[in-house]
Amino acid sequence: MDYYQRVCGFIEEISTVRSEAELDRLIARILTEFGFRYYALVSHVDLLAPPEEAVRIINYPPDWVKRSARRRYYADDPVLLTAQRLALPFTWEEIPLHIELTKRQQAILEEARAMGLSHGYTVPIHIPGQVSGSCTFVYTPGAVDPACFPAVHYVGLYAFNAALKLRRRTRGLPGAGVRLTNRQRQCLALAARGKSDWSIGKLLTLSQQTVHMHIELAKGRYGVSSRVEAVVRALFDGQLTFADILQNDVLKNDARALRGEADALRPELQYP
Repeated sequence: MDYYQRVCGFIEEISTVRSEAELDRLIARILTEFGFRYYALVSHVDLLAPPEEAVRIINYPPDWVKRSARRRYYADDPVLLTAQRLALPFTWEEIPLHIELTKRQQAILEEARAMGLSHGYTVPIHIPGQVSGSCTFVYTPGAVDPACFPAVHYVGLYAFNAALKLRRRTRGLPGAGVRLTNRQRQCLALAARGKSDWSIGKLLTLSQQTVHMHIELAKGRYGVSSRVEAVVRALFDGQLTFADILQNDVLKNDARALRGEADALRPELQYP
């Protein structure tokens, strides 16, 4: 399976969802195709009394959801605690590398295993100024190809953003739209293609420091801490499209910029 091609289709589908139930169906469909069994997109809050904009899309076994809420596992759930401490996704096998498990946390993991929640891949969600969250995808060993994990990372980011946007819209909560400048969009599009600040500067005839400033301003407008998150938010909000990233107008400058780089390096390549 071409995982990224499937994710591109998923992103297009969720851009038009109008309800959490519809979003839930889309998430379930793509994760089933990838081989995952359960999923949980949650804000890290008291699930018995969550705030209005808290995200809560879960298909875990109902008995486990009730038990974990009743016993307030969210307060020291090792999966949630690890997600709060990390910025990058992790598998549950990696949890002991990041936190020292207490007896209660070990018991939580054992109870989860008994209910079929034994292996998971968790994507932390950190949006400055808002409650942290996470997207967790549970699987049976051998049923999932680890090669899909990077693609699932994007599924988690887009799905959580979609759920948060739906919550705000349906409850009339503030969710100010972000408008990026042309330069910010260009710099983000090229950063999404793996270009360094220096390379972007050459392509756009900007200094490396100016490129860095544009990207930092874009991150600040979205209130995110990484370029990946800024690109995801820009794509989701329609500020960027995949065409901007794959076939951006600045591509026309690639050959000229590369020639300029070669000219700059030529003196260094000549022997005395």
